[in-house]
Amino acid sequence: MQIQNRRYEGTTLYAAAPNPTAFQTLLNASGTKFAGKYLDITAASNSQGFGGDQPGFTQPQRSRTYEILLGFLSTRYNPELGLLNLSNLRGDETLKATGFFNQPSTARKVRSSPSCQYFYLPKIFPALMKVASENIPGEGIGVISISLADNNMRDVRDVSELASYFPKLQNLSLQNNQITRWSDLDAWGHGNFPQLQELLLLDNPIQRNTRDPEHYQRQIARLFPNLLRLDGVQLGSGVTKIKFGVEGTRATPSNELPGRIRQGFWGEGSSEIGVSFLGIFFPLFDTNRQALLHQFYTPTSLFSLSVDTYTPHQRPDRRGAFSGANQPNLQTSLHGYIQQSRNLLRARAEHQRVTKLHQGRDQIAQAFQYFPQTKHPIEESAAFVADGFQVQIGTAAGIMVAVHGEFIEYGGPGGQELRRSFDRTFLLGPPVPATIPGSQCVVVSDLLVLRPYSGREAWVPEEGAVGPAVDAQGLIAEVRRRTKLNEHFAGLLLQECNGDLEAAGRRFEEARV
Repeated sequence: MQIQNRRYEGTTLYAAAPNPTAFQTLLNASGTKFAGKYLDITAASNSQGFGGDQPGFTQPQRSRTYEILLGFLSTRYNPELGLLNLSNLRGDETLKATGFFNQPSTARKVRSSPSCQYFYLPKIFPALMKVASENIPGEGIGVISISLADNNMRDVRDVSELASYFPKLQNLSLQNNQITRWSDLDAWGHGNFPQLQELLLLDNPIQRNTRDPEHYQRQIARLFPNLLRLDGVQLGSGVTKIKFGVEGTRATPSNELPGRIRQGFWGEGSSEIGVSFLGIFFPLFDTNRQALLHQFYTPTSLFSLSVDTYTPHQRPDRRGAFSGANQPNLQTSLHGYIQQSRNLLRARAEHQRVTKLHQGRDQIAQAFQYFPQTKHPIEESAAFVADGFQVQIGTAAGIMVAVHGEFIEYGGPGGQELRRSFDRTFLLGPPVPATIPGSQCVVVSDLLVLRPYSGREAWVPEEGAVGPAVDAQGLIAEVRRRTKLNEHFAGLLLQECNGDLEAAGRRFEEARV
C-alpha cells in the first residue's frame, strides 16, 4: 500500500490513503507492534482520509491545499499592474505554516551548507500555476509581469510550467537566484515567451561574473528574441536586431564576404570621445606614462599584452600589403616582450594567465616598464586606422575603440630604430572621481596585441570600396521619432545632412528657432 501526501508535525505522521479500502486497512492496523513500538492510527477530524478523483490533490487535502494556495495568491497578485509576485516562496509565512517545504515530495534539497541552500519546487509550483490560471481572470490586464526573485533557483526546469500558463508574459524577474550558465535558462528559451520585453537577472552568477557585457546581452537576446530591456538597461539595436536565417532577409553584394577593404568606421556617439582619447593617449604613452596612468586608468582598469610572432603572408592581389617577411631579423624579433605576453594560445597555465593580466595603476605601471621608449607617428594618418562604437558596461554606457597601426621603438642594438605593428583595443567608460578632473573617459580594459612590422597597406581602401552599410529606413525612423516629421521630410532632412543623425537633429532645432 502506498500512502499519499505525507507530512510530519513533531513525531506525528499525517497521510492520506489512496482509496476507502486502504483507509480502513490502515485504521485496522492501529495497535500493531512495529519497530518495537505500538502504532496509534486514527482518522483526522472532518476527513474521509482517502484520495478523490481530482489529480494533484486528495480529499479533503485537495480542498485544503487549494484554499491555502488561493489565499496565498490573493495576497501576491496586483490586478491593477498585472503583477504576480512569486518571490521568496520559501520565506512566505503562509506556505511555511502548511509544511510544504518540509516534505520531500514538495521541496527537494540539492545542496545544503551553513551559508546557502539550493532547492527546487517540483510540486508546489505546478499547483500554484494551476490555481492561478483558474482564478486570475483572462480578460482585462491579466498577468503581464511575474517575479520569481529570491528563490535560490539554480535553473528554471522546475518552474518551466510558467511558459505554458502565461505565454504572453511581458516582464519577468529572476533577480537574486543562483543561475550560472546559459543552459540554466534553456527550459524557457527559443520562443517560449514571444512577447517578453523585460528580463531581470541581476544578482545571479551569470550576470555578476560576466566579463563581456555585450556577449552577455547577445546570449540572452538569442533566447528571448523580442527582449527590449535586460537588467533595467535598454538593449541596443546591435543586440536586439541581429537575426540569422530569417525569412525575408538575403545577402546583397555589399554584404558578401570577403568584402573590399574600407576605411575605419565610428558609430553614432563614439567619435568625439574616442578620437579625442586617442589623440591624448598615444603622445602620453610615448612621453609620460605616469601621467597617462593617472589621467585614464583606475584601480580596476585591466591591461594585458599578447605577442603574435606570426607575420601574415601578403595577398597575391595586394603585393606589399604585408611586408613583414621582407624586414630585417631585428624587425621581426619580439623576444623582449615574450616574458609579459598573455597570448592564450601559448600561456596555457592558469597562473600565467592570472599573473599576466594586470589590474590597477600599480600593476599596469610595472607592465609599462617593459616597453622601451616609443614613438607613435600619429601625424601620419596613413599609419593608423581606428574604429569605435557604443557598448553597454553594466548599467553604464561605454565605447569600444580598436586601433591598428605602428610605432617606432628606440634603443635597439647599435641605437637602431625598430618598427612594430600593433592592434590595441580599448573599452572606455565614464569618468570617475579618481581620475583627473575634466577627463572625458577612463580605460576599463586595454588589450595590446604586438606583431612584427607588417606595413600599412592592409587598411588602404581598395578601389570601389564603399563606407559601412547604412540602415536608411532605421535612420529615417529615428529622425521621425525625434522630430515628429513625416517620412518624406525626415528623408529630405537626412539627405541634406549627408545621413548624419546628430547633424539632422541640430538642423531641425535651428529651423524651429
